[in-house]
Amino acid sequence: MSTKLLITGVPCTGKTTFAVWLASKFGYIPCHSDHDPKFLDVAALAASEGKNAVLDWGIPAGALTFAKRFIDEHGFQAWWFDGDIASAREIFINRPNHPASLTDWNIYIAGLKTHSGEYANLYADRYIRTLGSGSKRLMTNEEIWEKIENYRSRS
Repeated sequence: MSTKLLITGVPCTGKTTFAVWLASKFGYIPCHSDHDPKFLDVAALAASEGKNAVLDWGIPAGALTFAKRFIDEHGFQAWWFDGDIASAREIFINRPNHPASLTDWNIYIAGLKTHSGEYANLYADRYIRTLGSGSKRLMTNEEIWEKIENYRSRS
């Protein structure tokens, strides 16, 4: 049985870093919303072929209904990466070569606040706090993976 993970949440909390790690460590098919405009097609194809896939998608509030339908249709399990907003914003501002602007950041964060209940419906109790104040990483990729695997073994 394949594993299909959707990693979403606050920007700059390690979603892409974790997805890249899963791809290199375990051969997951990476589907990055920031790097590939056809990321959902790649994710759907991987799911239909029964491959392990990790979908790294900062879901905008306007796409929540579509995201829920996609998750249900393709069997992805959503995980929320959370962290200190001020630290995440600082990392975002200082990150080079990212296609999103600070205006994009502000719109996304406002959407998270306004639609927090809808986001919570996507990930339920699959929540990982990865970033603390002072930009301190709270978990390694290995620790995140262990938490996900422990959850999946109980489900």
